[in-house]
Amino acid sequence: MSLVIHFTAPSSLLRETDRPSQLPIVGNGPPGTFVIVPDGLRVSLPTDQIVSSDDGRGHARVEFSGMRFAGVKEGRLAFVRFREQLPEDRLSPARSHTMLLEPRWVADVSMDGDPVWPARESREPHILRGMLALFRDLFEHQAYADAAMLSAIRRHEAAARDESLRSLLHHTLLAHRFWLHLSQGLPFVPDEESKVPDSLDVIAARYRETYTRDRRWLEEIAESDLDRVLESPYFEGRRYTVRDGLIQICLHSQGHRSQCASKLRALGGEPPTLDYVLWIKDDRPAPAWAES
Repeated sequence: MSLVIHFTAPSSLLRETDRPSQLPIVGNGPPGTFVIVPDGLRVSLPTDQIVSSDDGRGHARVEFSGMRFAGVKEGRLAFVRFREQLPEDRLSPARSHTMLLEPRWVADVSMDGDPVWPARESREPHILRGMLALFRDLFEHQAYADAAMLSAIRRHEAAARDESLRSLLHHTLLAHRFWLHLSQGLPFVPDEESKVPDSLDVIAARYRETYTRDRRWLEEIAESDLDRVLESPYFEGRRYTVRDGLIQICLHSQGHRSQCASKLRALGGEPPTLDYVLWIKDDRPAPAWAES
């Protein structure tokens, strides 16, 4: 079981230096790992349970194994270890079996990729509080909707050959990739990205690759990352945040997906039904990317 904690920005990690001894010391435990939280406190973490950690995005992200989120106890987030990761002779007998964190130090918590804090709404277990959780949800639906639209177009011979429809699909993805590349700090080469592929299969493959990367990135970032200001020569002094870019992707894609549906129907095809509420009703199916 993987437990991932994103700490509130700004936060950083501090790792003690490992000083191997030639003496047969048993039960001393590994060197300490600490997170420096926004109010300057140094909070100790169970080093022996950590499998990965980084603070390269302005906040600390730590992944644990053998630990689970146990809920809120007396106003603090409680995490308990249920399985040791190291042999007994490498563990300190004074180690703690419960980690308690102040909520203000933590942006979000997930277990096996499923967000568990902030708490799920009591009436609907899939709807989470917070903008980041909303974006994760919207991008999951958008991937499903785009995959369904692409499949419907590819099944219809005239639509699959239609140049204007292919250009519209490419334009939608081009804008999507611009904002996501900018948000992820990835290079975006307009001359290469702006070329409309001759094949619908190539466009479909690029949609799939883009959403796969988006999902990984959205699982890794914290709520505080949404406020980061984006910089681009195209903005000419205007100020946009990661949050603004994600909203633009969702609204822009929705509008052009409607145009694709109208074009497909005009060519004699049958657009898929892509309502968000029906996606929820069907238990949020994953995108069905057709193989090329």
